[in-house]
Amino acid sequence: MNKTNYHIKFFLLFITVFYFSGIDAQELKVDYFTVSQSDITARSKPRQHEGKYCAFIKVLLASPDATFEGLIVGDVAYKSSEYSVYVHPDSKRIVVKLEGFLPLEVRFKDYGINQLEEKHSYVLKLIIERNDNDISEFKKKNIYIEPQIQLGSMTAFGAAIGGYVNHLNVEASYMMGLSESEEIFWNSTNNAEAGSPSSYTYKPSFFGGKVGYAFYLGRPFRITPQIGVGVVSLSGTESKKSDNQLDAKNGYSLNASASVKIDYLILPWLGVGVSPEYSLTLSKSDLYERVADVSSKVDGFAKGFNVRIGVYVTF
Repeated sequence: MNKTNYHIKFFLLFITVFYFSGIDAQELKVDYFTVSQSDITARSKPRQHEGKYCAFIKVLLASPDATFEGLIVGDVAYKSSEYSVYVHPDSKRIVVKLEGFLPLEVRFKDYGINQLEEKHSYVLKLIIERNDNDISEFKKKNIYIEPQIQLGSMTAFGAAIGGYVNHLNVEASYMMGLSESEEIFWNSTNNAEAGSPSSYTYKPSFFGGKVGYAFYLGRPFRITPQIGVGVVSLSGTESKKSDNQLDAKNGYSLNASASVKIDYLILPWLGVGVSPEYSLTLSKSDLYERVADVSSKVDGFAKGFNVRIGVYVTF
């Protein structure tokens, strides 16, 4: 139970970290900063500080959660996507902070205004710009091949091949297990138990497919929730022979999975992927069920938490 809780917590933490890593897919930028010829707020509703009248800056931003730092005088008001900001005329800059974005420093001289004037009004328009360049790179590269390692309830290595059509994802994979079962003893009636004359060890392999829907986060991040089905096959190696004619070499388990594929594009043709996944058993062959009854390791090959890590190429 404790192990299961650990896996769930790790899974949630992993998703959270990668989600917030994509925040800078959006960037807060200055569209323009200029003197306002029509706004008379600085004259009609003046404020004074240290013997000087303030300059007034109308900040256009469609978010009510921004804060401002600098030589700000009095409270900042927000209404209908407009902030009313009074600043001391000796101010050279303001800093805009908005949750989910890096702080934006606006230096007035960068926009041709070397000195603010008393009782003058200015307009600062800010925009939230989404970086679509990396998104288009993802969408252009529709096919990928990804060598993978898998850690968790079944340690394995293999590869996946898949593709994207806009947001739709289809993927097939094959994994060869590195784990193997304990030594399983069989008696003459084909019952798995300890101390009987025949024994086998079993190694798993997996073949399956998934479908998913991609969310493009910008920069080079993409998150694709997936669901899938697959078959875990057991291949037995007889380690202790007997005269009994036993058929205890092969078994299978049909399983279903839910996963989240998280991609990071390093180069236009190269990326890394991480896929936390949880699997559950749908059905088992008779042999698989008998072996799983006496081996928790074999039982775990077809269900439980895994993480696949891969490096993929696109073409």
